[in-house]
Amino acid sequence: MINPKNSKTMKRIFSMSFIAVIFLTFGGCAAARMESVLNSSNVKPGMSKEEVIKVVGKPSRVSFYYNDKNQLVDEQFYIDRVLRMSMWYEVTSRLTYVNDRLVQSDVVDERREREPRSRF
Repeated sequence: MINPKNSKTMKRIFSMSFIAVIFLTFGGCAAARMESVLNSSNVKPGMSKEEVIKVVGKPSRVSFYYNDKNQLVDEQFYIDRVLRMSMWYEVTSRLTYVNDRLVQSDVVDERREREPRSRF
């Protein structure tokens, strides 16, 4: 004979397991923002340009402009290749400096590579 108390417990366990599987399935498929080398813990606001270049190397591109406070703003762009879910992506990161100090780092572009590059 089936104990009604055990039946409720089994239904609860089954329901919770089913919900957990659904969350894990769809959570793993969710699009996540790419993280490049520049967004690692090695690059932090307040660092000088020289300190950042020692950590991550020279930028791919640089631009300058004056902001509304008449401060020189220096933007440095870095391009990284990131492996994500067995696919290669090209990630462009921007580091923004004011008065030669890092004030912001962000990812400005993400592109999936059509064909993987050869290592040789």
